[in-house]
Order: sequence, then structure tokens, then C-alpha cells
Amino acid sequence: MSWESEFTSQWQTFMDIVETNIRRQVKNNGSLNSVFVNTVIKNEVEKWSNSNHFNGAWLRKLNREKPSLYEQFRTTLDTLHSSSSISFNNPSIVLSVMGGIGICVILIIFGFLHLLVQLELISLVLKQEILTTALASIIILPILKNIEAKERENQLNQLIDNLQQDLNFTGEKLREIAAKAEEKLYSR
Repeated sequence: MSWESEFTSQWQTFMDIVETNIRRQVKNNGSLNSVFVNTVIKNEVEKWSNSNHFNGAWLRKLNREKPSLYEQFRTTLDTLHSSSSISFNNPSIVLSVMGGIGICVILIIFGFLHLLVQLELISLVLKQEILTTALASIIILPILKNIEAKERENQLNQLIDNLQQDLNFTGEKLREIAAKAEEKLYSR
């Protein structure tokens, strides 16, 4: 395998791990920020310093065979971070609480209407109109929640796309260094 193709494979794995950790963070905690993203990136960059890791072994080999390119690669790698301001909050918890409160209010209204009908203070027709409106609200709530979940997923996908573009700027520089190692190998 060539220097460049090995790097490309490692880079893709790096990007997949970063994306997976971001999605897991949002799923588990409902939020995401730049500090977390840069911590994930830093942890993955550190694998290039671990000679027992595939990335570290590749970099150690580059150091042995192409010390000047190793220095370039290492310097560029050390600059890898997200320069974007990242903030993502999952509003589904708030939506769930609001939905629960709404259902409780509807149940209280049903109880109150039942009492009014028994006391003959409200007509049965009015009660049916109110019940129909309340039932429609209960049916619409899951639809709105589904729409909100899709929008949240679209926002997360856009955030990840922007992050990948941000990181790929440095990734391209690293790939170019790996390509130079390939060129020097064949120019001997």
C-alpha cells in the first residue's frame, strides 16, 4: 500500500470515529459543544503518537524513512482542531415535558367538563366539541414530535457536514504530505 492510500484509509477512519462520537454524545446527552468536539479530535490525534496504534506505526515509519516530511506531518497534525463554534441542544426533553403537561391539562379539563355536564351547567353538544378539539390535539402531538425529530436530525447532519469540511482542510494538507512521501519514494 502506498503512503497516500494508507493515510487516506486512516483519515477516513478518523473522520468516522469523530462523527460516531458526536452522534453518540447528542443521543446520550442531547447537547454538543466545541469543547467536546475538540476533545474527541484531540483523543484521535493522540493515536498518531501511539506507536502501538496503526496510525502511530505509520507515522513512526514516516519518521524513519522521511524525517523532514514527518516533521511537516507532525506539525500539521498538531494544528488539527475544529475552528467552528459548535453548539447543539436537543429540545426533545422540553417537548416531552410540554406534551406531558398538555395531556395533564386536557385530562383536568375532561374531568371538569364531566362535572359541569352532571351539574347540567354545560350542554352535551359543547362538551363534544371541546372533546373533539382535545382529541385532535392529542393526535397532532406525535406528528409534531416526528417533524421536530426530523428537523433536529437535519440540523445535526448539517453540523457534521460543516465539521467535516473544516477538518478536511487540514486533512488535505496531511494527504499532500503523504503524497510527497510517495513521490520521494519513487524518485530514488
